[in-house]
Amino acid sequence: MAQRASRLALLSNQHQNTEKALTLWIELEPNSLKAHQIAALLHAKHNADSKTLFHLKRVAELANQQGKSGYLQAAAIAEKSNTPGKALALMQQITAGQQQNPAALYALAVTANHAKRHDIAEQQVRTALNLKPGWPQARLLLARTLILQGNPDAGLDELKAAVADNPSDKKLRTTLARTLLEQNQTEQARAHFIKLHQQSPENADIGYALGVLSTQLKHYDEAKEYFTSLIEHGQKKDDAHYYLGLINEIQEQHDNAISHYQQVSGGGNQIDARLRTARLLTNKGEIKRARELLQRLRLRTPQHQLRINLIEAELLRSTGDFASAMGIYDSALKADPDNLDLLYARGINAADLGAIEQMEQDLRRILDKDPNHADALNALGYTLADKTKRLHEAKRYIERALALQPDNPAILDSIGWVEYRMGNVEQARHHLEHAAQQSKDAEIAAHLGEVLWQLGLHREALQIWQEAMQREPRNRFIRPVRKRLTGSEQGRLPQSK
Repeated sequence: MAQRASRLALLSNQHQNTEKALTLWIELEPNSLKAHQIAALLHAKHNADSKTLFHLKRVAELANQQGKSGYLQAAAIAEKSNTPGKALALMQQITAGQQQNPAALYALAVTANHAKRHDIAEQQVRTALNLKPGWPQARLLLARTLILQGNPDAGLDELKAAVADNPSDKKLRTTLARTLLEQNQTEQARAHFIKLHQQSPENADIGYALGVLSTQLKHYDEAKEYFTSLIEHGQKKDDAHYYLGLINEIQEQHDNAISHYQQVSGGGNQIDARLRTARLLTNKGEIKRARELLQRLRLRTPQHQLRINLIEAELLRSTGDFASAMGIYDSALKADPDNLDLLYARGINAADLGAIEQMEQDLRRILDKDPNHADALNALGYTLADKTKRLHEAKRYIERALALQPDNPAILDSIGWVEYRMGNVEQARHHLEHAAQQSKDAEIAAHLGEVLWQLGLHREALQIWQEAMQREPRNRFIRPVRKRLTGSEQGRLPQSK
């Protein structure tokens, strides 16, 4: 009854009633580990330090007698104190006189890390290792402590040595693999995940991690094997289908990609899978199917309506249907008139429709709210350079954007284009080549090709346009400029005089 009363009082957050019930419980069962755990937790949360300390010592003592990690249990409760510093002070008192006890020192190191006193943690865990050489759990804690101190190389060295000494310890190897990932050493991480997979081929998390890493490293065939195996074993099917869709999309196997995306029936990737399907359908010329898919998605997931609207309008724009895209932007902005993403998208679309006044109005509204909105500065400058004779004004906007994002290929393209429009062809070429190194965007290729053509570098221009068409056969930028300059849809060299 005392035990039940204690639990009910604790759940009801009645401090005095809980303490009374606990006192009775402990009187009846003085060696109850659970009673002392609850009492320590109660007093830790209410800053009753002396009472907390008493019960934590009993927790450590009783748990150790039962063959459990008593000091770690005490540390976990101490860390519920109102401040990490208080938790550390409590554990220092509990472990006083235990300098020859590696388990006590280990628990103290854990709490020291919790309190961000990594220097104390390192000292204690090293002492524990001197008392118990090679202890894998302590070596793992030492590695984590070194990394927390800002010394990832030393932490990794400790982990690698620990794994070499304990090659079958899955926890050590998993920690090493994940730490290598955190340090962007992806190939080494993958090698350790492969060994883990060999040790535990049924482990879905390891198989999935290997699939993702192999995808990131462009080992697509191996990635497909891992994801296919997961599906065959009924594990992580939604995630596996999503990544198989991504890989097939990268490899331009679009029908296969769509098939896998359509089998993503849940999870965090479901929305993205549907949106990617819509893009692929549009690229195949099936814009009607794409829009129907998006409409069904919009009805099922109204919380994603903004994202879906932006994607649908973008797909319409990719087909040249700027008027329908404008209808979507107008409707969305009626519901959310101050949304900067919508204002930006409508401004860009207005420029493509030749509605320069609307474009300026939308982009200036953005800049009124965020003067350092690099995309809006760039779009305004580029459009003024491309559609008007206000070239010096355009250049000022683009230069402001470039100062904010000096390596942004879209902004480099804009500064190159305004230089070209101002007659500075060599400077234009410099910026556009820099942009083309950063991005394979078809519009950049169209601009660079035009500049090269004007410089008499006709073969180079044709090659750039051809490569862009191979990458994006349905892009809307290359054909018009190529026909305008060469007089041919396919592009041809000028005849020698």
